[in-house]
Amino acid sequence: MSITRVWAIGSALVIVIAIVATWFLGIAPRLATIDDAHTQLRGVQQQNAVNQATLQKLITESKGLDGFDKSLSALRASVPDTAQISDFIREVNGAAQQEKVTVGAITVGQAAYYTVPKAASGAAAGADSAGSSSTSSGSGSTGASASAGTDKAGTDGSTASDRTSTATATAPTTDPKITAKNFVTIPISVTVTGSAAGALDFTSDMQHGTRLFLVNKLTTSPGKSDGAKAGQQPTSVQAVLSGYVYVLLRDGTDGTLASVDKLAAAEASASGASHDDTAPAGGETGTADH
Repeated sequence: MSITRVWAIGSALVIVIAIVATWFLGIAPRLATIDDAHTQLRGVQQQNAVNQATLQKLITESKGLDGFDKSLSALRASVPDTAQISDFIREVNGAAQQEKVTVGAITVGQAAYYTVPKAASGAAAGADSAGSSSTSSGSGSTGASASAGTDKAGTDGSTASDRTSTATATAPTTDPKITAKNFVTIPISVTVTGSAAGALDFTSDMQHGTRLFLVNKLTTSPGKSDGAKAGQQPTSVQAVLSGYVYVLLRDGTDGTLASVDKLAAAEASASGASHDDTAPAGGETGTADH
């Protein structure tokens, strides 16, 4: 083999080695770096797309913040975190003026913590009691026993199963966030005098007013006859609304039952209303003139 051929083969080997070295030491790492950069770019683009969607969602939701704020304000006015009896009395007077009735008396009772009803156990106990009563009363005579055993309709046309279903269906709804430690009830009674239609409209206004007022009793009686002849129907009625307003003590405040009751008494007195520390729940006692 000639020296020229040896040099040619050696040069070719050197060139091949140089090309391979260039690939592995220069080009391949650069390509790997470029590929990693593309991968990272795709990840960033995907994250940007997610962030863009989240941002768009936040923008859309932020447009409804005013509505949420108004709803929250309305709810806090309906069930405030303090007594706010003065505001309630102003609402009473406003409704009375609108419906052309005269407010004769407003009595604010003693504030009390809310009592959480035991819905499930109460309904079950009521159903068991009804069943036991039917069975025991039926043991007195053959006819009564047969009536209880065959589940015949009672005097109101309902069967025992119907009465059990009704007891279950009317069980009160509770919320774990509303407890005996943060929810306060204040019994209030309002006496108005006016036309029968005006008294009913006043009652409706109070049930749908700014402040939540749960009317659980409404009594009416004939009003004065306004000088009418004997035997003539009175031209007005006296209506007494009894019920509750509520206070929700929020976290982070120093509100207590004692502070709520003290403020309610002070505001009632300042507004010309009466405060009755002995008034039972629901304000079912009579009202006192102020």
